[in-house]
Amino acid sequence: MSSLAIIINATDAPVTVDSAKNSTGIYAPQATFVAYSVVASASSSPVGTTLIIQGSVDNTNWIALSTAVTVSGNGVFGAYLAPEMCSFLYYRLAYARSSGSYVATTTAVLKGSPL
Repeated sequence: MSSLAIIINATDAPVTVDSAKNSTGIYAPQATFVAYSVVASASSSPVGTTLIIQGSVDNTNWIALSTAVTVSGNGVFGAYLAPEMCSFLYYRLAYARSSGSYVATTTAVLKGSPL
């Protein structure tokens, strides 16, 4: 079995999370590993936010794929998919927040066999 190559390593511009928001959808039909890392700004209060990876076949209709990760303070938080869940064309990270706001930077790393 050959090693997986990094096929996507992208960082979105910092975003203010003050309600439900989504990262940019990433086209990666060959992905067999999907992970997101979120860095929550130390100058804000991210407590109460949840993160979940979503998948789509058309970049319009999205379904939840990962278990929700609850942000418990400032710092780095991550979400990833088990390989058997990597069968979609597009992936994104969805944020849910009930009140307040904070600034987060999201990085996506997807691995798979290059086309």
